[in-house]
Amino acid sequence: AEWHHEPKAMSALRVMVLHAMDISNPAKVLPLSDKWSDLLRQEFFLQGDEEKRLGLPISPLCDRETVRFASSQVGFFTIIVQPTFTLMAELQHRVKDVLLTHLQTNTEAWEARKRKESGDFSGPPSAQNSPPGIHRADRSGSLSRYRPESGHSGHSGTHRTTP
Repeated sequence: AEWHHEPKAMSALRVMVLHAMDISNPAKVLPLSDKWSDLLRQEFFLQGDEEKRLGLPISPLCDRETVRFASSQVGFFTIIVQPTFTLMAELQHRVKDVLLTHLQTNTEAWEARKRKESGDFSGPPSAQNSPPGIHRADRSGSLSRYRPESGHSGHSGTHRTTP
């Protein structure tokens, strides 16, 4: 039987599509992606401020004094989002033609911000030093384990490893 007639395969596909939509922010046009990323950064930093005020340990990505947000975005894009959407593109070519194109543009923008954040103003990395798959969208990447924050809408496109 073909895979799309198998209930378990279709269930797995629905889970994958839901996961992809949860992390889809980096695959949107840059101005929209930036808006959501900024809202997420504000949410994270406000949470960290409250945790600090209460004397609690500050959650990952929530300490405005230490977080390198651009660096975390680039890592999230290349380790989680790009492999997910590359795999999705094997099933639907529009994912490759539209979403992976936006993802590549957004990754390049955040890589530039990451260099600025770290004080490196030397310009963009060469294609051979780019993260695997980002400039070669037809190459399939492996999926990494990802645990979305419970109760978070996920539209921001940034992950958190602990709530």
